[in-house]
Amino acid sequence: MKKIFLEVFDCADINIYTSVEDIDAWDSMGHMNLIVTLEEEFGVEFDFSEIVGLTCVGKIEHFLKEKGIFE
Repeated sequence: MKKIFLEVFDCADINIYTSVEDIDAWDSMGHMNLIVTLEEEFGVEFDFSEIVGLTCVGKIEHFLKEKGIFE
């Protein structure tokens, strides 16, 4: 996950509580870049409700765990 956040936001200092409020670049465009990167990296697709709900690292990790991708 740190690799992805470094790539998308130039920020590797993250934890499960890191959210959109903590990273200045995590605006609407940054969020879409993050979603596309996650989809490409893990081979998943997000629907609209998932996209708007993935607002912190913990939620992203939880979603990926539910899909059997992230441990």
